[in-house]
Amino acid sequence: MSSNPFAGAAFDLSSLLSTDDIQFIESSYFTLLKRAPDIDGMNYYLARLRNGAPKIQILAQLSNSGEARATGVDLPGLKEAIRIYELTRFPIVGRLLRPVFRLDSGAKSTFVSQYANGKSTAKGIFTRAKYSPEQKRETSVAQQGTTAPAAALELDNSLKELLGKSSEVFWAGDRPPLGWMKSSSRIYNPKSDFRLPAEFHQSFDVVYLTERDLGSIKAWPLVVDEALRLLAPGGKLLIRMSNTALLTIFELKNLIAEWGDTKIVFEHTYDAGSCLFAVVNTRTIRRTNDLAGFSFGVVTDGKRPELLRAFIESVENVERVAGQTVECIVCGPESLKTDLGETYKHVTFVRQPDEFPTLGWITKKKNQIVDAATTENLVIAHDRYTIPSDFIKNLSAYGSDYSVLVCRQSRPDGRRMPDWVTLGGEWSLTSPATLEYGDWSRHVFINGGIMIAKAEVLKRVRWNELLFWGQAEDVELTRRLRAAGYVARLARNVHVISTTMRKGLMDGFEAMPVVGDKHMVPGGGNPTAEQTTPAVGFGRKVNFGGKWGQKAVQMGVYVDSAWEVNVEAIVLTAETYGEITFKLPVTPTDAILVQIEVEDTQVLPTILANDVPATVTPMSGTLLRVELPREVFLTNNILRMHFLVPRDEMKLRHILVEPPPIVRTPQAEGKQLFSSGGTGIAALGSGWSQPEPWGCWMLGDEAQLVLHSNYPGCDLVVEGYAKGFVRPPASRTVISVTVNGMAVGHFALNASFDDQPFHFSVPKELLNRTAVLRISFTPQDPCSPQEIGMGSDPRLLSLGLVSLEVFKKS
Repeated sequence: MSSNPFAGAAFDLSSLLSTDDIQFIESSYFTLLKRAPDIDGMNYYLARLRNGAPKIQILAQLSNSGEARATGVDLPGLKEAIRIYELTRFPIVGRLLRPVFRLDSGAKSTFVSQYANGKSTAKGIFTRAKYSPEQKRETSVAQQGTTAPAAALELDNSLKELLGKSSEVFWAGDRPPLGWMKSSSRIYNPKSDFRLPAEFHQSFDVVYLTERDLGSIKAWPLVVDEALRLLAPGGKLLIRMSNTALLTIFELKNLIAEWGDTKIVFEHTYDAGSCLFAVVNTRTIRRTNDLAGFSFGVVTDGKRPELLRAFIESVENVERVAGQTVECIVCGPESLKTDLGETYKHVTFVRQPDEFPTLGWITKKKNQIVDAATTENLVIAHDRYTIPSDFIKNLSAYGSDYSVLVCRQSRPDGRRMPDWVTLGGEWSLTSPATLEYGDWSRHVFINGGIMIAKAEVLKRVRWNELLFWGQAEDVELTRRLRAAGYVARLARNVHVISTTMRKGLMDGFEAMPVVGDKHMVPGGGNPTAEQTTPAVGFGRKVNFGGKWGQKAVQMGVYVDSAWEVNVEAIVLTAETYGEITFKLPVTPTDAILVQIEVEDTQVLPTILANDVPATVTPMSGTLLRVELPREVFLTNNILRMHFLVPRDEMKLRHILVEPPPIVRTPQAEGKQLFSSGGTGIAALGSGWSQPEPWGCWMLGDEAQLVLHSNYPGCDLVVEGYAKGFVRPPASRTVISVTVNGMAVGHFALNASFDDQPFHFSVPKELLNRTAVLRISFTPQDPCSPQEIGMGSDPRLLSLGLVSLEVFKKS
């Protein structure tokens, strides 16, 4: 019972939620603010309720106000109800969490789901409104103040039951919806080799791989491999993905199927193309993975016995724990038995085949070592390597649950050897390349010099004995391992030393650029749909009408077939839901406002933005103001708006996203970085691509930045670094610069993906009292990689902005 002494206050949450609209607002004010509602407040919240906002959302807004915090009133169950409601509004995955919430919150969630469970998907709500008379009445009631009906699209009962029984849950990412969930973003982190702590493996009943769309992750096979290793017997893995240039659903499901012991239990594809599905681990017992025994095998031609002895002695010196067994297996010519003598009688000797002595039947030799091994963990190497004493210790830190590993290789002086390597194609004999640690290519292969693997893996997928030394036998084995569901993983903390530098070991291996450049270089890989789709700039009006169809692809705005196009607008008929989707320059960190011009504002549409109810209010006879809460953009900068008009029709003429308030940079003289998560992202206006790990591309004929200087009334110098993309046969492009509408100069960029310096001056006469710098870049001749045969990327590129810094002119 509430301790609120004011007349009209609610005694419990259930009775408060069951009142009609006006009584609900009055009682909410008395309960939380200890006063009656003012006229503006009453009108505002009535409008929100009539636009479909759930009552629990109104209570959340009131309870989070400074006035409510000052009163200190705590209605029993309200905080928990708000928490559950906010979590169930997670885009796409919110519905998946509801069975878990019911388990976690007990009876408190019963009335929350009754009053706040609506509007989880636009299609579910609008489909029910369109086709069912009874559900039309529910929608009509919702617009009078209750909530919209529960979404027609829900998880099937089998998945709900599976999730409801879960006790150990892992959330891949930084924003776990429940505090008791274990979570980590290391599974997405190239610096950790997409690897989680060993104790996480085979430990979870449910793994959510849903915070990030898998289709946007370059190294997705490594992420999926790690996620599957987290599942306990009977565990469920939920994946959110979109078909992109990096990933297709059939390739993803091929990997999962070949990985084995999985069964699909749920799937749904959403209107915009993303797919959510769940698989269950069908194993009834845990995989047997341990590090109790190691077999170190070495292939040799016997011509360098000193190298062989160094390998054997390094294995003998490897640190091990009590009870751990280590064996050494040598495959070579019969003469080695005499050469090794009594000193190495404990070494297992395997005689190499007599056939093809001059061709180097290395595939046969390695299979012989696999057959001779008696332990679970195999290391097969050529005789040029030595094993450091901390090898097993480092592998233990990586974890025993693996299939095939690539370790770090170096020379005795510490310089890197080709270890994490790739070809330019799946089966083409192109020049090999050494990847940066943390990068990935679908054409990665295991360099045959040394391999770490489970013995059962190499007994199932053996070396192809049709191949001899120098015939890319390591590439061919890697391809068949991948086809069998075994993903080659990098373990950079595990290290070996190559003691010789003979010719051929380093030849042909070109160093590839860092991980970010794979996404950045137009010809160096296919960009994702998110990277290639143009962004609609803040403050840029998107006009609809007769020529709309010709401009849709160019502007990156998707309008579904529910809208009819006429000369001056797009038209949505009554009781039909229509979608408009586009990308913003950056992901908003707070609520944003959208202006919509319609023919008239007599009938207000219901609008869902990324499945979250938006607040719609008239600004004039033809303009609507749409408030999008920050929850709309939990995961990315895509804005997907669904519209429904209860009667007549809506003619939509334009949409304009108002610029968010400019946040001053703490120190304008500090370097502003424009990479993903960089300090300068908030300054990006229209005309920029999605920020990438290195920075962001300027798109088209113009791009804007808005920065604050800490030096009003002073002459300024702006310095920065950028990359250049140039239309052949030219070797450079020229970028013109204006500040606050006035030309200040230009600079040139070479056709290079190296960081190139540039600078320009800003006279103090161009600055107003707030020292705002509205910088516009205009390229001389932007072109797309597609135009010049460098891939399928259609974006018009010129300047790739890396960093920028503002100085007071000395």
